[in-house]
Amino acid sequence: MDPFSQLILLISVVSFCTFQWLFHSVSPWASSRISPGFLKLNHKQKIEWNSRTVSTLHALLVGLFCLYILFFDEAVNQDPVWGDPTLVKINVSITTGYLISDLLLIFYYWRAIGDKFFVIHHLAALYAYYYVLQLHRSVLAGFRPNCTRLDCVHVLMLAVPVVLLEGFLCACSDTFPCFEPIFLLKSLF
Repeated sequence: MDPFSQLILLISVVSFCTFQWLFHSVSPWASSRISPGFLKLNHKQKIEWNSRTVSTLHALLVGLFCLYILFFDEAVNQDPVWGDPTLVKINVSITTGYLISDLLLIFYYWRAIGDKFFVIHHLAALYAYYYVLQLHRSVLAGFRPNCTRLDCVHVLMLAVPVVLLEGFLCACSDTFPCFEPIFLLKSLF
């Protein structure tokens, strides 16, 4: 599978469109029904909320898919370096679509969620993922030989919802201790 095969491009485009749809339609609709505090947010806070929602959904999808690859993908588990990384490439193409979608949102809503470090992070990740797709190696996507089974970089994405939880709570509560270091420490355990 070459880096710009039709399957990789199709998955990336579908991923991009899906995450845009989640940001603009699903998150506002679901959030207004699930959390009464969402309706009290100003425009800038709603943009940040929707961005966090989409980021959480992406992290869960990619992290769970990565766990599946780690435990059930025979090709990668038998030979992490030279094995067929088709599922890894699909996972990377989903993330590529998300990163491009998020970059577009960052630029469009720069005053609300713009941050040069997010842009640098997204561009560096896109460069690394292009490398994975070009070299046909799952080792660059986080699988390393002679290491523990849970060394997939995307497994770390499962921690993102916990980190983003504080932002959700801060947005909906006047009494929540926003950005308290002790709360961040507690939320990790």
